[in-house]
Amino acid sequence: MTREIKFRAWDRKDRKMITKENFKTNPENFIEGISITGNFSLFENNTYRDSEDFELMQFTELFDNTKWEDLPQYEQQLFRISLGTEYGEEAKKKWKGKEIYEGDIVRTRWIEDDKIYVGKVIFEEGHFCLEIEDIFKPIFQNEYSSYIRELEVIGNIYENPELLENKK
Repeated sequence: MTREIKFRAWDRKDRKMITKENFKTNPENFIEGISITGNFSLFENNTYRDSEDFELMQFTELFDNTKWEDLPQYEQQLFRISLGTEYGEEAKKKWKGKEIYEGDIVRTRWIEDDKIYVGKVIFEEGHFCLEIEDIFKPIFQNEYSSYIRELEVIGNIYENPELLENKK
């Protein structure tokens, strides 16, 4: 199984999220530049900006439970554009749910106690976890269904920090 390595970044200066469409790296030192030195550049409006302006967040390879029919029309259109198609049925077949990144705030229902929790996605001790009320739960792809009954991206820590104030 191949792993798709994707990122998004929070622009500290302009206070906005930069997605994969705006994100460019130097292919020669992609791994070295991001994972070892932490240096990278974002290309936006034909200018490069330094990595200190951004908080980098990695894709977890997980998707939430959002159904195609529940997506607002503009989000369906954005997904169709990202696929390079205008056909709704083709996009609907490829839809897996919203991508989950580090820094996302998710609402989840745990199998062990059937309660609904709100937490943030973090990378801790070599794997992605949900931090919920100072408890860290791993969300590995192969253990995903053993912990979580439902999972929904409701925001992120930069644009919606208030969602973490009322954790349950």
